Amino acid sequence: MKIALFTLLIFINFISALHLILIRHEHRSLFTQLQNLQRHHYQLQEESGKIQLEISTLTQPHLIEEQARQRLNMIIPSPADTHYLVMP
Repeated sequence: MKIALFTLLIFINFISALHLILIRHEHRSLFTQLQNLQRHHYQLQEESGKIQLEISTLTQPHLIEEQARQRLNMIIPSPADTHYLVMP
């Protein structure tokens, strides 16, 4: 009876140790994944900042007007060329 109980305790201890090893391995894997995701998040934030800066630069009125003149051959109409419609 004592030998069976002792064998059972050793078996339970072995299973517990094996479970601990698996949990630690999973923890390390998840921690590595977390670090990778945090690094990716930082890179995305940095890229977002660059894009927002580029958008704010490209949407400045004088740059838009310059591009309209160069690419589309647009001009600002003179007051004589401007017609106003009166709504009834």
